[in-house]
Amino acid sequence: MREYMPLISIGMPVYNCEQTVAMAIRSIIQQTYPNWELLVLDDGSQDNTLQTVMSIQDSRIRVFSDSDNRGQSVRLNQAIDESKGEYF
Repeated sequence: MREYMPLISIGMPVYNCEQTVAMAIRSIIQQTYPNWELLVLDDGSQDNTLQTVMSIQDSRIRVFSDSDNRGQSVRLNQAIDESKGEYF
């Protein structure tokens, strides 16, 4: 089986945003350009953000969570490290 290699990687750190995260992810899914991956990095949310993200089924979405609150810059650097795309 061949691994999916996206051209574009999108990093989305999230923290306690269960009310808006699904809409933000749907906005990316609905774009006309299909060759992307979305890396959602939960930064230790205390609400249902992680559960909301996990409920969205799309093979181009990868979710990362270690339950620690480390901050946006740490999560963006993590997204860059985990990205598979040619462009971030």
